Amino acid sequence: MRGGQALVVILLILAVALTVGLSVVSRSVTDVGVSTTSEESARALAAAEAGIETALSTAGVVVGTPVNVGQTGKITGSYTILSSDPSGGGDSVTFPEGVKAGDPATVFLVAHTADGQLDTSAGAAKYTGPSFVVCWGENITANTTPALEVMLYYINSSGLALANRNVYDPTAKRTPGAVASLDSPASGCPGDKNYAFKKEINFASALPAGGLSMPASFTPLFLRFKLLYNGDTAYPIGVVGDNDQFPAQARLITAVGQAGQTNRRVEVNERYPDPLPYFDSAVFSGDDLSK
Repeated sequence: MRGGQALVVILLILAVALTVGLSVVSRSVTDVGVSTTSEESARALAAAEAGIETALSTAGVVVGTPVNVGQTGKITGSYTILSSDPSGGGDSVTFPEGVKAGDPATVFLVAHTADGQLDTSAGAAKYTGPSFVVCWGENITANTTPALEVMLYYINSSGLALANRNVYDPTAKRTPGAVASLDSPASGCPGDKNYAFKKEINFASALPAGGLSMPASFTPLFLRFKLLYNGDTAYPIGVVGDNDQFPAQARLITAVGQAGQTNRRVEVNERYPDPLPYFDSAVFSGDDLSK
């Protein structure tokens, strides 16, 4: 009788020990799997970021072909650039992050080539509307009410680049020569912000009438916007087209990295670089410049 009881106790002890042992083994296997997946995930992310960096620094990007990263530091595995396509543009272009006084905000009116140059060829996308609406400012304070300077760069039939400038100031008599008559921002502005000011600008209208005085047969290249008088306070700018689409304003790059059985995907929206802004302040003379 006692021998039978001892056997039962021993079997119970063995069952408990086996259960504990299996639990420890299962936990160890799970921890190893989680650790491996976490490491592969980090390596795949690093590989995807390497693909993005390659695309950002290379004009001609190879799309769809896996690239082995090798053993560069802790990065292993491979990346594949899935796409490098134009993006942005459309019916409106916005700068929701805000623009400080004097900082340029550029809206391109022609498309870009694969190497990032302005494309004025016959078949390239371009903005052909006769006018546009620009809205700016939000939650304005009295001492930072911003005026808006708009510059239009365009080319004539001979390919000569030209520029015109106009200023729109909601505060009368503050900016000599500025256009003081603005439109109501209650409608016609992008819906992302509650804009404070709005102006519809016609390309062909004369400067005193609030236009940009560009002959209708010429080709606009890009618009440059600058806010004035708002200092370091950043205000948003939004531009809406007149029954036409703006061409792409950026390049969307998508890359996927792979390490082991893990894939990680990274996307970057790279705005086309602004043309050098110091041309905006160049001094022009009818004669040669001399010291």
